[in-house]
Amino acid sequence: QPIILEGPTSVGKTCLIKLIAKYQKQFLAKGSALRQVVVVPNSINTTVQDYTGTYELVNFTFQRGPLVEALMDGLVFIADELNLAPASVLAFLAPVLKGQTVLRLPR
Repeated sequence: QPIILEGPTSVGKTCLIKLIAKYQKQFLAKGSALRQVVVVPNSINTTVQDYTGTYELVNFTFQRGPLVEALMDGLVFIADELNLAPASVLAFLAPVLKGQTVLRLPR
């Protein structure tokens, strides 16, 4: 489930999520994949492709980005400093932030 943490800069929001993910990892069943944390730092220059990934022109293969990795592999995902992201990125992320797990990749 999506969780949005808001608060002043440098109070430990990202560290808290990383600590919770580390704590969860200790209680997964033996033999299961370890939970990881994927972080995308946002800025005014962040693009949707920074989240989704891109097609590699040499091999014509899709290189999954951090959000796609997190959704497909059940990883903990952090969109750090989301308030700095451009409106196009926020519009793209809106369905995910509402709990939808189907992601429509732009062409």
